[in-house]
Amino acid sequence: MTTTLNLIHYGIADNQFNVPVQFFLSNTSGSSNSSVDLVLELLNFTTSFTYDPDISVTLASPESSNADLLPLLALTALVIPLVFIVLAVLGVTFVAAKWCVRRHRVHSAGVVAFNMRTGLEKTM
Repeated sequence: MTTTLNLIHYGIADNQFNVPVQFFLSNTSGSSNSSVDLVLELLNFTTSFTYDPDISVTLASPESSNADLLPLLALTALVIPLVFIVLAVLGVTFVAAKWCVRRHRVHSAGVVAFNMRTGLEKTM
């Protein structure tokens, strides 16, 4: 798995000023492991500082570092919205069918049929 950081060279200080941001990687090694730290150098600000880096993760197959699973990721991005759309359509259809059945019951419960020949009323 490969992680990509696209770092922007500026941020917004105190909600009004574009200020430069410097960054570098720092290697830290301990007795049992080593790591890499991302260091951001910011200018002074009074109340707030806003910075929005673009962090993305790319899936790669374990056999080959050159082959990626981008087509699989694109397929997943297509299938997930389709599943939600199908579920929404099924939900709306179910609610509409229940409403129609309930409406038919209410309207048919109060119907009175009058036979002109016999003069008898019959409640349906």
